[in-house]
Amino acid sequence: MTEQGWLQATDPQKMLAQLRDKVSERKQRLFAVACCRRFRFVMTDEDWAVIEAAESFADVRVSGWRWMKLQPLRNQLMALLAVAVAKRRERSEFPIDYSIIAALNVIAFPGIGQIAKYAARSLLDAAYLSGPDGDDRASINARNAAEEAERAKQVAAVRCVFGNPFCPVAVDLSWLTWNDGTVLKLAQSIYDERAFDHLPILADVLEEAGCRDQDILAHCRSGGEHVRGCWVVDLVLGKS
Repeated sequence: MTEQGWLQATDPQKMLAQLRDKVSERKQRLFAVACCRRFRFVMTDEDWAVIEAAESFADVRVSGWRWMKLQPLRNQLMALLAVAVAKRRERSEFPIDYSIIAALNVIAFPGIGQIAKYAARSLLDAAYLSGPDGDDRASINARNAAEEAERAKQVAAVRCVFGNPFCPVAVDLSWLTWNDGTVLKLAQSIYDERAFDHLPILADVLEEAGCRDQDILAHCRSGGEHVRGCWVVDLVLGKS
């Protein structure tokens, strides 16, 4: 895929395949969690507990022998997943349950490859199955429309989380130290509180701090849905 192809892409699966192992497990998991969060209308409370725990898991960095420090959180995540899957299987006559179970398994298991791609595929199926039952043309069209709407949202989320892999952007240290760390403080607040409606304010503050990068500023001011893992917020906070 070329840069032009990336910028014009409408298929999240092709975009995620392009990324492959070029992005961190954290980024992939946060993208998958963000997609799952859109399905609150079909999620049980048990599902939701898995989603929130998986997001917390994504943001814990442990390497080498310190991996054992992660074990309690991992055990909690696996326990929550088991409860959620059991509850779903009690209602196994609903086809959408299998797609949700697949997505929950992907976001919950650490170390699984291509988290983003597999979760996105399961949720495209879930979007289709969330439409009305029936073999009549109206029902089929409604299901297809739901799947297409989810595909468009996934494309937007890919761009929000992963940015443009053909055009890497670096942060200038002077932006971070400007005005007693105002940029950093605002970015951290946006991240912690999911205050993505404050991204245009972050753009203004970055500009005052000396940022002239149009990719950064345009993304912050682009509107639309932003999610945890947003590439600009991560860039400022030094997250990968």
